[in-house]
Amino acid sequence: MANARLLKALLDCHLSAAEILRAALRDAERAERHDLEEAFASGQAAARKQLIEDERSTIADGVEPDGFMTVSETMARLKVGRSTLYALIKQKKIAVVKIGRSSRFRRSDIASFVGPSEK
Repeated sequence: MANARLLKALLDCHLSAAEILRAALRDAERAERHDLEEAFASGQAAARKQLIEDERSTIADGVEPDGFMTVSETMARLKVGRSTLYALIKQKKIAVVKIGRSSRFRRSDIASFVGPSEK
């Protein structure tokens, strides 16, 4: 009878320790996931902020800003369709800048791709 009580007490302690460890692990995973999401969001915000600051500084210096073009603007400039534009990207003939899920193209890259005859 004493052995049964002792075994039950040990089992209860073991289960309690396991539950505490599981809860601590869940909390740590949740905190890490939150930190990663926060870092990703701040990284995107920092990239956008840097692009805006770069463009503002070039305007302030009297230099024409390089600027970025959207997919639609680039398609119109090159007079190609969307699938052709993405094929050029895949072939690494045109560089693309990803900002989050958006694709942007540097005006200077597109101008150099087109060549001096169409600038």
